[in-house]
Amino acid sequence: MKYQVIRRHEPDTDNPIRLIKGELVIPGEEATYWKNWTHCTTPGGEKAGWVPAQILKETARGTVVAEDYDAIELTVEAGQILELLKVLNEWGWCRTSEGVDGWVPMENLAPAEA
Repeated sequence: MKYQVIRRHEPDTDNPIRLIKGELVIPGEEATYWKNWTHCTTPGGEKAGWVPAQILKETARGTVVAEDYDAIELTVEAGQILELLKVLNEWGWCRTSEGVDGWVPMENLAPAEA
């Protein structure tokens, strides 16, 4: 489905967290503005960032493992057309016309006119 950017968005980090299935993480604070997002770090502290709560699973040993996840956000400009691939916790995983994928807040998007 095609969406038009109605408000510019720029990532707030140039080092987004990327997790592979089964990777251990340490959950921290819950986001106050965005529902169902948890700030996580890896045990060595080499990775940190916001992760959807739905991909975090607590094990019987009390550790938390993640599913595959990439927190990369797109830099987009008003008027740009994106393909919306999925929505999770008020963010859309989108693809640009150049084939680049990443997250954009849904509040910055509106359905594109046909």
